[in-house]
Amino acid sequence: MYAASEGLHSLLIEAEAPGGQAGSSSKIENYLGFPTGVSGQELASRALTQAQKFGAKMMVAHSVVKLNCDRRPYKLVLDDGSALSARAIVIATGAQYNKPAIANLKRFEGQGVYYGATYIESQLCGDEDVIVVGGGNSAGQAAVFLSQTAHKVYMLVRSGGLAETMSRYLIQRISENPAIELHFNTEIVSMDGHTHLERVDWLDKSTGQTSTHQIHHVFMMAGASPRTTWLRGCVAMDDKGFILTGRDLDGFAGASASTAWPLSRPPQMLETSLPGVFAVGDVRSGNVKRVPRLWEKERFAFTSCTGLSPKHRRNIMPQCTHLDQIRITSTAKRVCEECVKKGDTWVHLRLCLECGNVGCCDSSKNKHATKHFHRTKHPLMRSIEPGETWVWCYVDELSPEI
Repeated sequence: MYAASEGLHSLLIEAEAPGGQAGSSSKIENYLGFPTGVSGQELASRALTQAQKFGAKMMVAHSVVKLNCDRRPYKLVLDDGSALSARAIVIATGAQYNKPAIANLKRFEGQGVYYGATYIESQLCGDEDVIVVGGGNSAGQAAVFLSQTAHKVYMLVRSGGLAETMSRYLIQRISENPAIELHFNTEIVSMDGHTHLERVDWLDKSTGQTSTHQIHHVFMMAGASPRTTWLRGCVAMDDKGFILTGRDLDGFAGASASTAWPLSRPPQMLETSLPGVFAVGDVRSGNVKRVPRLWEKERFAFTSCTGLSPKHRRNIMPQCTHLDQIRITSTAKRVCEECVKKGDTWVHLRLCLECGNVGCCDSSKNKHATKHFHRTKHPLMRSIEPGETWVWCYVDELSPEI
């Protein structure tokens, strides 16, 4: 959304569904603008709608299997063998669910073992005892949510506390909720059942005792590992496979010739060891696992693509080669004349810097600014919305400094 709103041609490649782990969260209460909370699915849906409003494209059910990073523009190789070229890339591949080493865990996935706590799952376990495994925010949110319908929520945490992994407000809610029973230093050791999960054994490591419980529903919220295998050899990572960015690249002992920072300028805060490639969210080393922080940093990353100083931007993105074609920089027109002819109106307008034509943006159904470029080949247009000064070059596909 941020990239598209800045005038960049943006494509989102999504292997599953928008929102990642946050999208499967039952209720997010610490995101600005939602005082009563919002489900992860609704938040992701709203974000997708907003991104598409600004012209962002989306490719679903495809994944990137390789990054060709030896030259620019970089090439992203998809799972079907096709390749896409990009001048700037934002990696937000997140992480995949960690699964405990339980012999028959896979057998019960979808049959009593779940990796998300939504309204549907909550109705399946009404008035029953359930287990939530994990000590992070996702686990805490799931426990609080499920306590509204379940008889008892047993929260199993491998560590000895929650302070280092969970938001304070969630810890307080859990401690004050009589329907949630916390078990620290505890983990599941076995599961049993016929066609559906029926029994769970868990081990209390502080006492060494194993106990059996008649429980039919277990929610695995035990963290995740980064999805970065397709990036090895291209960007610097820490020992767990999370991507290093910004100042974390300084003095990185594991840097090789292919992953060392190559430029004289320092990397931007979210920039990887590969200039013009950024990492945000759970895939980034040292990231704080909070939804508001994730979206704030995504905005910073996209702003970095367009808001650097001219000197630094030259190191990240090619410069526009059509600035000599500028003839007009402002206009008093505030309507798209082509829309008026059709009896339509549109308030988001773009000015052709060569001939002065005013057209509606790509969020409109008519897209007259882009049609004007295809008809005249005039490459540069400028936003004339109040408070906006950005320029876009259709040929070079970048936003130049003017």
